[in-house]
Amino acid sequence: MLKWKKDNDERVRRKIVKIHNKYYDITNFAHPGGPMAIMAANRRDATALFESHHPFSDRDMMRDILKKYEIHEEREKCEKYLLPGEIENGDNNLFDWDETLNSEFTLELRDKVKKHFKYQAEERGVSLIEATKATPQRWCEWGAMASATMWSFYTMLYSQSIFWSWLNVLLCPALYWMASGIFHDGSHFAVSQDWRINWGIQYMYRIMTSPYDWLHHHIIGHHMYTNIHNKDPDLNHENNLTMDIKDVPIRYNENTKWTTKYINQEKRYYPISSFALLSLVIANPLILIVTNLYNKCVYKIPIQIKYSILHLIEIFLCIYVIFILPFQIWSPFYAIKHVLFPYYLFSAIFNITASVNHFQKDSIKGQNKNWYIHQVSTSNNFGTHWPHYYTSIGLNYQIEHHLFPTVNHCHLRDIQPIVKKLCMKHGIPYHHTSGYKEAIMGVYEHIREMGREPAPTVEPQETPETPETPLENQENDSN
Repeated sequence: MLKWKKDNDERVRRKIVKIHNKYYDITNFAHPGGPMAIMAANRRDATALFESHHPFSDRDMMRDILKKYEIHEEREKCEKYLLPGEIENGDNNLFDWDETLNSEFTLELRDKVKKHFKYQAEERGVSLIEATKATPQRWCEWGAMASATMWSFYTMLYSQSIFWSWLNVLLCPALYWMASGIFHDGSHFAVSQDWRINWGIQYMYRIMTSPYDWLHHHIIGHHMYTNIHNKDPDLNHENNLTMDIKDVPIRYNENTKWTTKYINQEKRYYPISSFALLSLVIANPLILIVTNLYNKCVYKIPIQIKYSILHLIEIFLCIYVIFILPFQIWSPFYAIKHVLFPYYLFSAIFNITASVNHFQKDSIKGQNKNWYIHQVSTSNNFGTHWPHYYTSIGLNYQIEHHLFPTVNHCHLRDIQPIVKKLCMKHGIPYHHTSGYKEAIMGVYEHIREMGREPAPTVEPQETPETPETPLENQENDSN
């Protein structure tokens, strides 16, 4: 018992990470991304995280830093530190990193985008990394959206006009959504070089989800393993209340076995998935604490009990503020009108914008061993810069965002022509729909197709040998 406790304490204390099939002890490493960057990589095969978050860093410098923390213990001993499911992420099982990093597409893509930001850095008089973060214009846009949201919320609550009150019931969640782009940027370390700003600004939008849970769901899971069955949490949203991984209410891809319950699933997809934020705020965090597993896909590292208790208090506090407190201070009708209904609208906007980026017929099957090509082929852009960029908080540039997640969304319009041109040059499909209507219908058609019964597979039958005729026998004998 004492030996088990000692081994367990050592696993919690030591922060072991695997990158390109080598193991590193980063327990005492002061990462510029702060403790959240260490938490994201701890006890994982963090090769995809490492490469996607350091596309412009000096490779020799990064190699020298890693060499200081490399450990040379036996491979079997190091593997014991990894979380379940992480061993299969490396050794070229999911991505071929030799091909990824040395392909002409990757080298040319990184080089051209890096040159673009070098030029921006020289013009603004800042460092290369700082040039990829939020610009002063981006901060002003966020300030304007946040101010408009507060005005709309105040008008919704206190306006004496029925028209203005109900108008802002619709307008407030839309404005809040357009202001929440800074939450998304912060979660990707894309607002500032200071990790405290990136992490702290997410709590201004805590009613969306816990930054801690979002780290597991979005950063560690979805972005690294986009549209990969049983690796991408976004393919398992509706399955978080059952422990059976096969019992998925919505069939997103062919890897899920078809049953009759999936017939006409497209009719219930958007109404059900529009409650996505309820899952992100209530179900997923509680299940993550109990099972250490997010959406049956991403394991979290064991943490001290006191931090689990603090996280649990934070979850219940959020639930109380959103779903209980309004009914204590207002009438049921007033609480539903000014809190629950706008919250549902906000959740619906969130779900629609998230689904059109990856649940298209072509992008759902775009898996590739080259990580960069995989990100392009499993993502979908839509619309133009105006108005789609502002109404989607920049998510309409989904391909560029998945290639360079640490780049602030305000820069994606500028690098989009570079990415698209290189994709055309190297014959890589670049998915782009004209706007919301085409993108939403694409999701609807794909979900409907996945709900239809697959055609039975007919195995090819062996052609029976034709018996020789007596005449052929005579000819064979004579020969």
